Amino acid sequence: MIDIVIPLGNGSKHNNLELDYCIKGIKKHVHGSGDIYIVGNTPNRDDIIHIPHAESSKPVFKERNICDKLLHACALPEVSETFLYMNDDHFLLRDVLAYHFPFHHKGILPNVNGDNVYYRSLKNTHRALSGKGYNTNNFDVHCPILIEKKAFICAMAQYDWSASYGYVVKSLYANTVGLKGSFVKDVKINKAYTEGEIQAKIEGQMYFSVGDAGLNEAMKNVLNELYG
Repeated sequence: MIDIVIPLGNGSKHNNLELDYCIKGIKKHVHGSGDIYIVGNTPNRDDIIHIPHAESSKPVFKERNICDKLLHACALPEVSETFLYMNDDHFLLRDVLAYHFPFHHKGILPNVNGDNVYYRSLKNTHRALSGKGYNTNNFDVHCPILIEKKAFICAMAQYDWSASYGYVVKSLYANTVGLKGSFVKDVKINKAYTEGEIQAKIEGQMYFSVGDAGLNEAMKNVLNELYG
């Protein structure tokens, strides 16, 4: 059985509504999974195992917070040796086997100056990987990824995590351990749409994600229809 690990911060603007739908999607579509571990913030629910973990509120440490929580999960003997790392805004649309979840990327990591924290993390990651001769595929698709605990610990130890803005964790891990993966279109809905527009965007997809601006009443109706 493959456990599921979800690092959770305190940044939800919707009272962790995203997590509710994420877990409903897991229960509906993920087969062969074990326990669900939430590392970090404390959600008020009894169907998960909560692992407290402090974090910095500074934006420059956002990716390091994620890495620290995953490393904490890797150090717990009760967590399966391979686990499925998910975020609270990952919404599954098809049945999947936890231990056969495919690896996906969305092309090459951008190596340009961005105007936000995330782009700085992306550029850091490209520079760090290319400096070691690794591939620079962008595995930070809004979908789950399988993590091997020992491999993750060894991979993260190769990099200087004191650097401001850190690195995007999935791309750093996947390229360092030599994962290949297949190209996919990353579907994250970051603005308000009608129900019909949302259905058109997610039709035929395996999963999708939603940003704060996209979680309007129409989106809530679609999520309720998907997961009940």
